[in-house]
Amino acid sequence: MKTLSDARKRAGFTQRMVCEELDVDQSSLAHWEGGYRIIPQYRLEQMLQLYSVHPNEIELPVLKNHKKPQKPRVDTTKRADALRFALSQIR
Repeated sequence: MKTLSDARKRAGFTQRMVCEELDVDQSSLAHWEGGYRIIPQYRLEQMLQLYSVHPNEIELPVLKNHKKPQKPRVDTTKRADALRFALSQIR
C-alpha cells in the first residue's frame, strides 16, 4: 500500500500542480495528506482518479489530533477574594 503523497509523487505531480487541477488550497492538500483534516469523499475520488490509483491501493492517513491541550481555568472569584483579603491585612 502507499500513501496519498506517494501516489501523487508516483503520478508525477507536485502539491501545487494538484491544487491547481482540483482548485484547492495547498494547505488543505497538505493537511489531507498528513492526516490533520478529513478528506471530503468527492476530493478523495478526484485525487485517486487524477493519480490513476484504485482505492484499495491507498492507505488513508489516520486523523491526528493536533490541538494543544488547554490550561485549566483559574477561578478568578477566589483569586480576587484572596487578593482583597491580603490587601485588607496590610492596611
